[in-house]
Amino acid sequence: MCQFTYRLQVPVATVLEQIRQLAEQYQGEFHGDEHSGRIGLSLFLGSIAGTYTINGDELRLEITQKPFLLGCGAIDAVIRQYLPVLA
Repeated sequence: MCQFTYRLQVPVATVLEQIRQLAEQYQGEFHGDEHSGRIGLSLFLGSIAGTYTINGDELRLEITQKPFLLGCGAIDAVIRQYLPVLA
């Protein structure tokens, strides 16, 4: 549905900890390691789920489930807002 690639500005462990905290904050789930994993969040508009892979200093995020009315641009803006360590 949506695909994003971000350059990591901090160590991978820092990014993964922020993603884990975000999942907890939004009653979601986070399963993964420094190479790949999956994340799910429950937002007021509905659920968002996806997978990620990390290769060097790049994080690739693929959103596989999202509310129909929530566009990829809005998802990207929220990701950048809540995970400012990504560029």
